Amino acid sequence: MKKEKLKGFIMGIIVSVFLCSTLLSAFAITGTTSLSATYKNILIKVNGKTITPTDANGNYVEPFVYNGTTYLPVRAVASALGQNVDWDAYTNTVNISSSTTLTPVQPTTPVTPTAPTEQKTYTFSNGNYVAGKDFPAGTYNITWVSGSGNVHSDDWKNYVNLIMGSPSDDFYTQSFNNAKFNSGATLTVHGSMNTLTIKLTKVS
Repeated sequence: MKKEKLKGFIMGIIVSVFLCSTLLSAFAITGTTSLSATYKNILIKVNGKTITPTDANGNYVEPFVYNGTTYLPVRAVASALGQNVDWDAYTNTVNISSSTTLTPVQPTTPVTPTAPTEQKTYTFSNGNYVAGKDFPAGTYNITWVSGSGNVHSDDWKNYVNLIMGSPSDDFYTQSFNNAKFNSGATLTVHGSMNTLTIKLTKVS
C-alpha cells in the first residue's frame, strides 16, 4: 500500500516542488532516485486551522517524512499562507509571490495655504471707532443704513464731517466715497434723535 502511494506520489508530485531544508546542497541534483518515505498521517495547520493539501489539479497530496525531514507540498502551504505559486518547467523553478498587488502611493500635490479673506464691510451705530483697532486703516465708502445724525473723524488731514439720514429729506446725505482713515484716527457716529447706523465698504 505504501509502495503504491509512494509510486503515485513520485509520478504525480515529484515534478512539483516541496518545501524542504536538508535535501538542498551546494550543487543542484537532477534525474530520478528511489527513496523510502514514511507516511504518518501528518496534519498541516496554518494559524491553528487544519488545511487539506492538494496539487494544482485538486488531488490530495499527503506529506511524508524522509531522513528525519518532513516534506510538505509547496503549493498547498503557500496558498494557505496567501501566496501565489507558479511552476516554470523551462528552468525548473518554483516562483512564490505575494497574492496582493501593492498599488504605489502617488505623491500628493502640496496644498498652497490660502490667505484669509479680508473683511470688506463694517457696520457701525452710535459710538466712537478707531482705525487700526475697530476696523483696518484705509480708504472707505460710507453708506447710510438707518436713523439720522452726524458722522465725522478727528483726522484733520483727511477730515470727514457728514450729516446722514433718510433720502426722504434733502437735508441729509446717504453716501460719501473715498473717505481715508489713517491708523489711530477716530470715526464718530452720533445719532441726533435716534440711533444712526452706517456701513463702511473698504476700497483700498
